[in-house]
Amino acid sequence: MFGHILKLLWNSRRQNIWLVCGLFVISSCLWYALDYLYAIGVNQTRSLGFDWHHVYSLNIGAYSPESSNYKSDSIHTKAAAGDLNLFLERLRHNPSVESACVTQMHKHYVWANASASLTYDTVTAWTWMRSVEPDYFRVFRVHGADGSSPEELAKKMNLTDIIITEKLAKKLFKGQNAVGKMVKNHSNGDSVRISAICEDQKYNEFTGHQSATYMAINTDAGRGLGYTDIPWFGVYIRVKQEADNKEFIRTFRKQMRAQLMIGNLYLEDMRPMSDYRDEQLKDNRNELYTYLAVAVFFLLNVFLAVLGTFWFRTQQRRSELALRVAIGSSKLNIRRLLLGEGILLLTLSFLPAIIVAWNLGYAEMVSISPVEFTLKRFVVGLAMTYTLLMLTLLVGIWFPARQAMDIQPAEALHEE
Repeated sequence: MFGHILKLLWNSRRQNIWLVCGLFVISSCLWYALDYLYAIGVNQTRSLGFDWHHVYSLNIGAYSPESSNYKSDSIHTKAAAGDLNLFLERLRHNPSVESACVTQMHKHYVWANASASLTYDTVTAWTWMRSVEPDYFRVFRVHGADGSSPEELAKKMNLTDIIITEKLAKKLFKGQNAVGKMVKNHSNGDSVRISAICEDQKYNEFTGHQSATYMAINTDAGRGLGYTDIPWFGVYIRVKQEADNKEFIRTFRKQMRAQLMIGNLYLEDMRPMSDYRDEQLKDNRNELYTYLAVAVFFLLNVFLAVLGTFWFRTQQRRSELALRVAIGSSKLNIRRLLLGEGILLLTLSFLPAIIVAWNLGYAEMVSISPVEFTLKRFVVGLAMTYTLLMLTLLVGIWFPARQAMDIQPAEALHEE
């Protein structure tokens, strides 16, 4: 039957060439959209690296000398660092708070970063530099790469050592054990010891895993921290699950307003991490919906094109189909003939689409940020595209083919 179908297609090649060209364009565009969706889907299966549920971000305000609430050095002799530590201590003593921490140049779902390079032997790798308290690992429930708990990870954080992500460890040490090794920090020129490896983190659900370094933040009273520096810090609390509800912020602020007015510091605002997450993911979600709409659009176009084309082809070939029935062809054979023609046309149009897809991927004209372009990704994308087009084509051919099965040979030949 295959040879017979080829002859039929060749005999009507002028009409088929336009259908093949249309299927080629649609195949290429659909692959591009599905490749992006596949990359997003694979990235979604990778761990985020931290837990934002039941976590709240607090903004600390600082009164300026122009404010009527400002306390001069003669009235308030404590340094800003001491006030910050007392602020955190009172947060931790709240019965609804499980843990609290302060960070610098590291705010989840907020673009605030510092970067530098680390060098081990002759290998240098770029990394985000994040200053955090040991309790940061408890608040965001960050685990060690070896499966160690956030509590165990927090105990390994100190002012002289650093903790790095697994991705950075692989870049610097290439299969060696990184714990205990000394690396040079190019941000200050110091050599520091790696005390632990933590799991990889994403910036958000749509980004890839990052290379990051965690240093212990120094909130010592003797550090010379000023009140104007405090608002730039990130302050986070993890709330006990049973205490977290819609009224928590209102209740918490009412209870803690007076307690958190320390020196020239006060609680300015607090928001759940889900708010920051929704704000940052808005653009990513819109882009995802756009690609989904493109994929659906092309599938709809394929369906309408195939349905219209094969309906027209079937109507034009009524006498041919009637003659086949008259000489003994079964309905099943005619259905196979029509479906076989459609599948062969799709396959012929898909071959050049494969070449176009490979060149787009090889030239990195597809999204490679969260998921690298590999042979597996290329093959899976092609398989998804071909399968969807095949199903759409079969549905588009089935209805006119079914209509053709009801043709009475005498009626069709009489019309001819």
